[in-house]
Amino acid sequence: MLDRTIDLISPFCAQQNYEGQLDETYGINSGYTKIPNKVINPTASDGKDPEALLAMRLTNEDDFIFREIRDISLSALGSVTTKKLQDI
Repeated sequence: MLDRTIDLISPFCAQQNYEGQLDETYGINSGYTKIPNKVINPTASDGKDPEALLAMRLTNEDDFIFREIRDISLSALGSVTTKKLQDI
């Protein structure tokens, strides 16, 4: 274990954008991530298992919102998504 007074780089190695957080939380493999159904649709009454994993393709062509927010820092994400929701 290193003291933070010696290791000043490690705290800055955390993912600080939206796509990086998706990768750390759910993992991204070959442009796909698997997210639990309960995260996508928390009030689903369609009979699907809430723990089932849904594969989502993360590309600029498939999702216009992801295309715009994938590289935005987490601190700016709230204002951008609020504006997008108002536009939609």
